[in-house]
Amino acid sequence: MNKNTPVSTEPAPIIPLSQIIIQNHDVVTFTGLLKVVNELGERGLVLMEFDLKPDFPDTPRDWQTQLELAFMTKKSPFTDPPEIINTNDPEEL
Repeated sequence: MNKNTPVSTEPAPIIPLSQIIIQNHDVVTFTGLLKVVNELGERGLVLMEFDLKPDFPDTPRDWQTQLELAFMTKKSPFTDPPEIINTNDPEEL
């Protein structure tokens, strides 16, 4: 493969914030929305469009910054305990 050839020529999916809110109608707080946005980022969503301001009572003034941070913050691979491998079982070797 030529090193200048792009890996994908398809545009990255962009999801509007309004669609996230509509699809998660059970979320009634900005804090809950932050959790949903973080999960979407964890699952590999690439782009999010801020097409409206969330209308929750606890929406802060810096809501865009907080949503961006929640979207871009990924879970550390070191937060889960390491897997323990049982070396006494001959079938697992």
